[in-house]
Amino acid sequence: MRDLLVVTPTRGRPDRVRLLANAISRTATHQTDLILGLDDDDDTAEGVCEHLQVYPNVKFMSGPRAGLGPWTNTMVQAELGNYKAFASFGDDHVPRTLGWDAECLQQLEEMGGGLVAPNGILSPGFPEQVVISAPIVEALEWMCLPGLSHWYVDQVWYDFGRMTGRYRWLDRVMVEHRQDPTDETGIASAGSMDLDREVYARWLLDEAPADFETVRKAVGA
Repeated sequence: MRDLLVVTPTRGRPDRVRLLANAISRTATHQTDLILGLDDDDDTAEGVCEHLQVYPNVKFMSGPRAGLGPWTNTMVQAELGNYKAFASFGDDHVPRTLGWDAECLQQLEEMGGGLVAPNGILSPGFPEQVVISAPIVEALEWMCLPGLSHWYVDQVWYDFGRMTGRYRWLDRVMVEHRQDPTDETGIASAGSMDLDREVYARWLLDEAPADFETVRKAVGA
């Protein structure tokens, strides 16, 4: 079993995903891999695969176009049992701290399992990206709340952390979140915001308490 899998759906951002792969290669110090989810109707996907083949710890999955949440869950489900923890990074994230993966894994071990969030710079204390112990993902059978396309995924992670007492925000571990408000992929995702808000509100009211209990049991809290 390897240590950590960074799970990243990507579409139309070949330059950014190359930067992500290069940054992980330079800064990761444990057995850390990157898997990219590529839409099969994305005309940049072939070039992404071609340029990133030089990185031995990068792998790819191709499939029908999907949002961040569904793509992340599809990739994680395919890799359950292969990693101690899973990380969700966007293709606009760039690890800066040497050994960021080692620190995240150590923090999870100290807690006995849970969620840790490296510092993404934009939202102090909030999980702009997250590393989650594999037993939590296995117990829930998902990493991103089903039904969410893009928005409120990180809010669900934050709720889990607060309600279970197994959440740490790592101020000195930098994984820069480079949001670009003019980026076409980001603009397109805004169309799902209202629906995602409704899905999150229903979950919080009806399903969240049971899911919190599932997480507590998974980490022995």
